[in-house]
Amino acid sequence: MDFSGPVVKNSIPEIERALRTAKTFLLRAVDRYQEVRNYTEAEFRAALDERHTEIATKIIRRFTTKRRNLYVHVWDPTNDVKSGIDYIDHLSDFSRSPLCDIERCYINAVWEELLARGEILVASYRNGNPVYRARSPRDPR
Repeated sequence: MDFSGPVVKNSIPEIERALRTAKTFLLRAVDRYQEVRNYTEAEFRAALDERHTEIATKIIRRFTTKRRNLYVHVWDPTNDVKSGIDYIDHLSDFSRSPLCDIERCYINAVWEELLARGEILVASYRNGNPVYRARSPRDPR
């Protein structure tokens, strides 16, 4: 059986000692996969600002198509775009945490900026729903 979750780095040896002395199971290994931080809101906004270009690139890559007449239809254009910053609230199932809201608002602001700059083109589908694609180098400005 495996279990995992965010743990304070200094408490890992203490937890490992406690699990090794258990009588009902055998601890085979303790693995560390990634390091996460518990950001304040100001620190998190600063981290998002540092990754602004990376987030914009992820959005553009998401809507890049092979043909100029091919568009991507999605209900929420930024739903599957993540900032790439690992934080404690992000790893739990609390999708309504303040940091999740800040991340979602920031990604939506980058989306609006790309739309305003013309990096993402918008068209209408037959039923009136919007469809999107990234501007290709051959598109007129």
